[in-house]
Amino acid sequence: MELGVAPVGIHASGIKRRLWRNSCLAAGVVFVLSWLYQLGVGDTVSWFMFSKALASTAGVLIAASFVLSGFCYYFDFLDTKLGYRKYLGLVGFYGALAYSVSLVLLYPERYSWGLWQYWNEPEVLLGLAAMAILAGMAIISNTKMMQVLGPARWRQYLRLGYVALVLFVIRAYLMEHEVWLAWLAQGTGLPPGRLVLSAIDLGVIGLRGSMIISQFVRKRNQAQAPNQSSPHHLLGGRVVLWLIVVVAVVLAAGYYSYHYLSLRPVVPPAFVPVAPGETAETPEQPAEPSSSAPQPTSDPALSFLKLPPGFVITVFSDEWSSQRVSAPGPGTGPRLMTVRGEAVYLGVPREGRIAVLRDTNADGRADLATTFVSGLKRPHNIAFQGNTAFVAAEDGVWSMRDDNQDHVADDGSVQRIVQLPTGGHWTRTVKVIGDKLYVAVGSSCNVCHEQDERRAAITRCELDGSSCATFAKGLRNTVDFVEYEGVIYGTDNGRDELGNAIPPEEVNVIQEGGNYGWPICYGDRVHDSDFDKNVYIRDPCADSQAPLAKLPAHNAPLGLAVYTGSEFPSQYQGNVFVAAHGSWNRQPPDGYKVFMVNRQSGAVEDFVTGWFQGSTVRGRPVGVVNYQGGLLISDDTAGFIYLVRYAP
Repeated sequence: MELGVAPVGIHASGIKRRLWRNSCLAAGVVFVLSWLYQLGVGDTVSWFMFSKALASTAGVLIAASFVLSGFCYYFDFLDTKLGYRKYLGLVGFYGALAYSVSLVLLYPERYSWGLWQYWNEPEVLLGLAAMAILAGMAIISNTKMMQVLGPARWRQYLRLGYVALVLFVIRAYLMEHEVWLAWLAQGTGLPPGRLVLSAIDLGVIGLRGSMIISQFVRKRNQAQAPNQSSPHHLLGGRVVLWLIVVVAVVLAAGYYSYHYLSLRPVVPPAFVPVAPGETAETPEQPAEPSSSAPQPTSDPALSFLKLPPGFVITVFSDEWSSQRVSAPGPGTGPRLMTVRGEAVYLGVPREGRIAVLRDTNADGRADLATTFVSGLKRPHNIAFQGNTAFVAAEDGVWSMRDDNQDHVADDGSVQRIVQLPTGGHWTRTVKVIGDKLYVAVGSSCNVCHEQDERRAAITRCELDGSSCATFAKGLRNTVDFVEYEGVIYGTDNGRDELGNAIPPEEVNVIQEGGNYGWPICYGDRVHDSDFDKNVYIRDPCADSQAPLAKLPAHNAPLGLAVYTGSEFPSQYQGNVFVAAHGSWNRQPPDGYKVFMVNRQSGAVEDFVTGWFQGSTVRGRPVGVVNYQGGLLISDDTAGFIYLVRYAP
């Protein structure tokens, strides 16, 4: 960050004014670009967004300061020309200071009078340590302090700034690594802002690493040949720089090919396709039919799936069955489904569309696949009110018409009526209940206090998207919910990083005004003391809603349906069927099944199992919906939609 020597003939004070002015202008440009970037990733205009833009500006300017210092090291002639390295760093520090002040103003319960309760949290400790280092650098970044400390020691103290960058990267990772992993797995949209800044900081740290190696080579050469001048130390450092560039290019190419060219490595647990006619296990033979009418039988290729006696399972659609890798988060296949007449509408987020499947010859298998609407940002599900359709995409709820009922949205009718925050848990689910819209949005994090009341909640709006208000909150990630006989049932995914056994996943009865506990409570009103360090006079979870049923931790329950048909035996009718997508961070893995939850008692039992065997994942169920007396189950990893029937 130190200032270079002023060119002869130009007054020093004039140079300083120009450097300050241009550095501040650069800060303004970076701030505007940061603001626009956040708008691009779907953030809404708010003071919180302003605060994040300040942080991004500070990070970029400080990183630029260190990069310029590195250039001066490798190219000595630049030392008198890049005085901006000091002033960009100072403006960056003041930006970081302004960001810290904004945190105090926006979150006084955490960073002001409430700081003492969180002083031992890694996020707070790392941030305070990094800011202390930057403050020290700002204090000594002048000629007088260089004279007091001596040039060698002064430069050593300034290099502590690289430690601050390391602390910032670690802090950012701890705060939102789930968001990073989700974006890396999905590969759509702009990357999270902190991920971009962390990548920049890592590049700067790599530059510093090349300088350290270069200095080591120089000292070794001087020891071996004291009287010989050699640029080998610079060459050694530049080799490291080129290695960094090559590694970055290889990683970028690998990422691009993984997501866009289908060059995907087979990594465990991998989906194992089952060829037609394969019979790894002999399926149970259904009992003799009670009439002469043909009875459905299980598909032999699905013999690895286990159901209660009398039930059969077949492939209703294999439209998306080409995927061969299971990874955390959504696969490329179908997600939530909606049945309207003989048509099955389903969200295909990776393709940006709502697809329509129809079984035109009534043989129990879809033979016609079309697109209802496309070009949306990760659409997850669709709901109908008359001829008006509502699609929940990551960035909002979109309405459209199908007045001629041709299973295609009418031209010119698509419009966004509700804007939603993006990122974090990306799924959005919309339902029409009565004459209102209900929209579920998951949290932005693993566990945190949300600033946006739409997060970790279900919001109720008018059908035109107006008058939106919170219906229920404390729902970390309710991926699906349904209404049955005036009662709303919904799934909820519990937080991570508390071990393999807790917290339980939930099926809730969702009531207006209900608080379901997250982030300070989970399960049956259990206080999350790992996150919430406050001390209470009374139980902070006493007023939260207990779940109808608790499912095993990390099973990731997504879609659900109350069985409304008459084909299944009486003990199955009126109960809730829940698709568990399966764990991604639990050892051993668990889930990958469909549960049945007794709607009266909350008792849980397995209904369909077998997608996970040993270390092999053959599918990951997502959605469940009633269909012509049976149940359809979507699988976004195997790419199938299954049809479960009862045929004793």
